Formats: sequence, structure tokens, C-alpha cells
Amino acid sequence: MRPTKYPPDKIIQILAEAELPGSPIAKVCRKYSIARSTFDRWKQKYKGLSSSEAKKT
Repeated sequence: MRPTKYPPDKIIQILAEAELPGSPIAKVCRKYSIARSTFDRWKQKYKGLSSSEAKKT
């Protein structure tokens, strides 16, 4: 299995950045060079988790 480019705490930060008003998801995906499907998968897996909780998954 390929190692992940982003640790869980960074993923939480990326998801939080996309939730800010005036920050389109497509723009955030381009900034971090991730696919929209990856963003959606992360959102489904990490929504509602804090950084410390995400590190345990």
C-alpha cells in the first residue's frame, strides 16, 4: 500500500480550510494537489474528528 502524502492532522487542516466561507473546494484541491474524490473520501472519514482523534485512526 502506498504511504499517504498528508498526515491526519494536515488532512484536518485542509478540510477546515475548505469549510471557510469564500473558499471553494476546487481551489483548495488545486492548492494541495489532491483530487476531488480524495477530498470527499477524507471528509467522509475525518468529519467531526479532532487532530488527536484522527491520529488514532
